[in-house]
Amino acid sequence: MRKASSWLVAGALALAACGGSADKQISVASRDSSGVTILDHPAGSLAEVARYGIGTPIHSLGGAGADSLHNPMTMRSAVFTGHGHFVVLDGASNRFVLFDSNGTVLGTYGRRGPGLDSLRSPSQPRFGSDGAIWFMDLPGRLVRVTADLRPMSMHQLGPKEPVAATAVLPAGNGVVAVANEFTQPKTADTLIHRNRQYLLQLRPDGVDTLTSWPGGEWYIESSSLGGEKMVTTQPVRFGRSTVVRPWGSQLIVATGDTWSFEVHDSTGKLKEIVMLHEPRRAVTVPLKDSIKARDLRQIASMQGADEQMKAQVRASLDQERFADSVAPFEDAIEARDGSLWMAETTLPTDSLRRYSVFDKDGHLTRRVQLPARNRVLAADSDLVLVRRVDAGNVSYFDLARITRLK
Repeated sequence: MRKASSWLVAGALALAACGGSADKQISVASRDSSGVTILDHPAGSLAEVARYGIGTPIHSLGGAGADSLHNPMTMRSAVFTGHGHFVVLDGASNRFVLFDSNGTVLGTYGRRGPGLDSLRSPSQPRFGSDGAIWFMDLPGRLVRVTADLRPMSMHQLGPKEPVAATAVLPAGNGVVAVANEFTQPKTADTLIHRNRQYLLQLRPDGVDTLTSWPGGEWYIESSSLGGEKMVTTQPVRFGRSTVVRPWGSQLIVATGDTWSFEVHDSTGKLKEIVMLHEPRRAVTVPLKDSIKARDLRQIASMQGADEQMKAQVRASLDQERFADSVAPFEDAIEARDGSLWMAETTLPTDSLRRYSVFDKDGHLTRRVQLPARNRVLAADSDLVLVRRVDAGNVSYFDLARITRLK
């Protein structure tokens, strides 16, 4: 612990030395509309936002010879618990692994198979305001463990039949969760169809629907088979989709329509809209061609696939439909310090991945970039946990700090 504290202090001093503590406050216009606060970031101010990259790793885990406890390939999500410690969800084993700031395993919880700690499909962990880690597990179980992964409680929620929903916020003795529902169109009256996402309140004795939003975007086609008309759907590439994530005691909702996101309370009531005046990225013919060429190269290098299978995959590319423009956001991370990291959509041809970071008041304070093959899994102020993939497709976990770019 003494060693961990020393590098935390050193990192803070280095950050101050490079100007990380003096990010310029950009102008944000605030107004009220029917009880909803609108925070508007003018286009001219966005160029003034501080830009950051990822510094040299403090510690790296994983690599070609990593054992199951240190294999980033199977790790789905993570959360910081304080003092540089972090918990990672191992999707292959259905277990949570606690690491200290030096990369040492301090404990585990969960596993496949029988036992009191058996887990079927655990959701992303969340570090609560009470210092506990909580998550959902099928069928409808709310599980709480301590910060060092000791079991605290487990409650069965909802009806006897499991509810296919992703937990977002704790609410009393239950949770607020999001469920995706897709209804197959019966006619091809329109070219584009969006499914619905529903905000549910799961209680021990049932389920209530609170509100809903548009979900993913699908392209509708009509065809005929044996003289019978059929309607089929396929996802629109780079099409709009909805991101719903926790942010403190509230929810952020980004529907992909504009460079904005909404802030709702735990009942689904709209409280705030945060807007950025950014141009949407057009999906041009050259962009489509470059992505298709990339896909064809990947198909050609597919291992274990015969030529017939490769031909079928190539044919499916000809049927693929693209959106006219790219949805701005693809995910979001709630940092332990209360900031919100909105993951901007990364295309297969992009060399960089970028995150827009907002403070607790909804003001854009930073933009953080890293190589497109890498991804931020958890953040806490200037400390990040990054899943990095090197040129040889070997994966690592890097514990690092963000550094100010000139």
